[in-house]
Amino acid sequence: MTLDVRALTGSVREVCPAVVGVSIGDPDDRTTWRIDFVDGATQEERAVAAATLNAYDPHAPTAAMVDAERDRRLASFAFGGRRYDFDSDSQTNMAGAGTLALAAIISGKQPGDLRWADPDRDFGWIALDNTLVSMDAQTTMAFAQAAGHWKSSHIMIGRALKNATPIPADFANDAHWPAP
Repeated sequence: MTLDVRALTGSVREVCPAVVGVSIGDPDDRTTWRIDFVDGATQEERAVAAATLNAYDPHAPTAAMVDAERDRRLASFAFGGRRYDFDSDSQTNMAGAGTLALAAIISGKQPGDLRWADPDRDFGWIALDNTLVSMDAQTTMAFAQAAGHWKSSHIMIGRALKNATPIPADFANDAHWPAP
C-alpha cells in the first residue's frame, strides 16, 4: 500500500487552510491519525478538516499505483509473435530504427531486403528470448510504429484510470489494459 501523507495533507488543507500537517501512524488504526492545526483554528475549520481526514481511504488506489502498474506492463512489448525489452533505452532504439527504416524505404529499399541498414549484414532485433529476429525496413518501420502505439495506449489508459473518481479498485485488472 502506498500512503501519500503529503497528498493527504494537501487535500485537508484545501478545505481547511488552518492545518499545519497530517500524521498517520498506522493506516489501519484511525486512532493513530492526527491533524495539527495553527493556533486559532476555529471549531468549524477543525470539523471540516476532520471530516476530510475521516473520509480518506488509505487502501484506495492512487495515481502512483496506476503509474506503477502501467510501467510494469510496459516492461516488454510483443510484435510478430515475439516479446522484446521495452525499457527506456529500447524505446529510444526502436524509435531510431523506425526513422532509419523510413529513410531506407524512401530511398527505395524493397521488402525482403535485410541489408537495408548495413550492406555487410542482415538487420535484426534481439528478442527477449535472446534470438535475433531479422527485419527488413518495412518490418522495422511497422515494429517501431507498433512500439509507439503500445506505449501511447498504456499512457492514455493510465490517464483515464487516474481521472476516474474514484480510481477503480480493479485498476490492475487485464480488462483495463491492452492485451500483451
